[in-house]
Amino acid sequence: MHLTDDVLADLLEAVKGKEGLEAPRVNPQYGAPEKYAVWDLEEGADYRWIKDFVQMNGIDEDTYGVLISLVTEEESGKIRAPRFVIDLSREVGGVIDFSFTCVV
Repeated sequence: MHLTDDVLADLLEAVKGKEGLEAPRVNPQYGAPEKYAVWDLEEGADYRWIKDFVQMNGIDEDTYGVLISLVTEEESGKIRAPRFVIDLSREVGGVIDFSFTCVV
């Protein structure tokens, strides 16, 4: 999520006490005044609150979503998102981004 300081404070408050959800890692957004928040997804955790949060704060659908990242020694391959990630994306909206890094 790309967030202003005010919305970031609201997000940090919203995730407090959510079962299976750690506090997000917050990083500066390069070339913009906003920051972005990230956390690792866990199957079985309830993320439905995200849809309400982004609607309540007017967050654009193209500024939040799921990042699927793969680091491998192979030069080619495929990535398949786990079913719970696809279901989450359908439920809360946003984008699905992929990162593929080959280390040799």
